Amino acid sequence: IKHHPTMLLQEHYFRKALQERGYRAPLGVRVNHKEGTCTHADKTYPVVFPRAMLAHVARFHHGEARPYSYFFRGVKTSRKQWVWDHYAHREDALVSISKRGRDPKLKYTLDDAYYRDMCNARFVLTPLDVYAWSYRFFEAIMCRAIPVLHDDEVDKFAHRFHVYRHSDEHVWRQDWVEHNLRQLMQYHTLDGLLS
Repeated sequence: IKHHPTMLLQEHYFRKALQERGYRAPLGVRVNHKEGTCTHADKTYPVVFPRAMLAHVARFHHGEARPYSYFFRGVKTSRKQWVWDHYAHREDALVSISKRGRDPKLKYTLDDAYYRDMCNARFVLTPLDVYAWSYRFFEAIMCRAIPVLHDDEVDKFAHRFHVYRHSDEHVWRQDWVEHNLRQLMQYHTLDGLLS
């Protein structure tokens, strides 16, 4: 896929998913990042991920042997401050700052180190920032981790998934992981949405 320097990652993923379904150069693709929607041929879908991404991330999954309880890597903003206040200094957490996703040269490539580390955690801290959803929420599910939102955050896609709040007791549950993966495949891939 040729990338315009300002193409949203959401559009990149949607175009890749359409190509996997046989659309060689999909025309009329639109995304609404604020609402987390993708449109093609007058049909609108929620955020969509390509099969290739899920397969790539699955390579780093190693079952229940996870050395970290918590993981977060990303930019530090005031809305994400709770991550640093409550988790950054824990010995069982891997929390770090990274602006890799903002680098236009790397934006459309999958960061193997990021997914490998995420797959080594039982819970992924998935704070919201500007919009009412995040890529990290879905990435956590791809990595067979359970997302953790702050107590007062409302992720618009979380209602279909098992998630924890910051103040909950966090217990890693295989049945939750499997449920979340099924929901991701059903509602956030074209294979599920078009079946």
